[in-house]
Amino acid sequence: MRKKIRILIAVALLATALFTTGCDKKETVEETNTPTPVKAQTPEPTEELQRETITIGLAFSGTDDVVQLHNLQIDTIEIENTDITVVKKETSQATLDADIEELSQKECKIIFVVDVEESGIKQIAGQYPEIKFELFGGLDAEDANNLSLYDVRYYQQQYINGMIAGYMTQTDSIGYIGLRADDKNIRQVNAFALGVSTVNKEAEVNFVLLSADATSQQTEEVAFGLAEINCDIIMQRNIASIVLEIAMQEDILMIGNGYTSESVVNIDEPNYANYMTQQTHSIIEGRYVAFDASTGWLGFESDIFSTEMNLEMLNIQQQQSVAQKIQQMKDKQWDVFAGPIKDMYGTTIISEGMQLPDVDLRYMLWYVENIIATAPPAG
Repeated sequence: MRKKIRILIAVALLATALFTTGCDKKETVEETNTPTPVKAQTPEPTEELQRETITIGLAFSGTDDVVQLHNLQIDTIEIENTDITVVKKETSQATLDADIEELSQKECKIIFVVDVEESGIKQIAGQYPEIKFELFGGLDAEDANNLSLYDVRYYQQQYINGMIAGYMTQTDSIGYIGLRADDKNIRQVNAFALGVSTVNKEAEVNFVLLSADATSQQTEEVAFGLAEINCDIIMQRNIASIVLEIAMQEDILMIGNGYTSESVVNIDEPNYANYMTQQTHSIIEGRYVAFDASTGWLGFESDIFSTEMNLEMLNIQQQQSVAQKIQQMKDKQWDVFAGPIKDMYGTTIISEGMQLPDVDLRYMLWYVENIIATAPPAG
């Protein structure tokens, strides 16, 4: 009997111990409040953005610097998430129809046309309404919604070069070697001369024409001729080696490109790729707009020219003056051909408070008053 009672008491004690232990464990869990680990979810794979594809054409004639730069820079066009194919075709007025047809067969969506007769490309553009045509230097698009005209305000860059020359000349005699007296080159030499006169009213610019196929002897004669009239600065956009050689010999500072030297103030080449990228991208996004002769100008505001220039040869005040003019053009607050401006005969061409309209820039056949020209204006 006692044995039975002991067994019952032992069972009761064991049950009590188990009950107490279970309660203690439950209280511990509630006090720590440790969250139950959640297994990390593997993210669903997302679809890659579909890449765009576009073919760009370049139709060109000749080998001048504008053509060469387009040829080089069109290959640098990059647009995010887009595969770009570039097709180039050297053309002529006689083969233009067939060459554009060939580019169309290669599915070009946009064709940049450089140094090609405007009348021919205007007629052809109407035959290919699905292609956008970009004509460099055109005058009249006649409201064609697939033919855009664009040109570069080289004259803005030359105005700045003129300011530098005006500040640096010691003799007040500056030489400028040009290729031909057409509206493009006259705009540039006029702007250069205006930049000179802005900072130096006494300095004169001697404008000499030198054809692109001039012999070495003819080039040498031009350079020596400028040295003989005491020019201490010579501007030549693409510096000829013989001119640089004579300039260094005569202690003359050159402004232009093609060489890196202490005797050269370098001119940055225009960046056409910025514009070509912009127009190509606009086609992909469905927002293409064709420019006409008055709206298709590209200047400092379009980043076609670099605003980072080496001006260490100027003092701080002169550097600030140059930077201010660049900023005014970049912000479109001011442009070069603002009056009063007189021609070389003393006739007022642009009155004070007036600005030469963009469309008239393409018909500039006169020289400003501080230019000494060895040949009369074209026309």
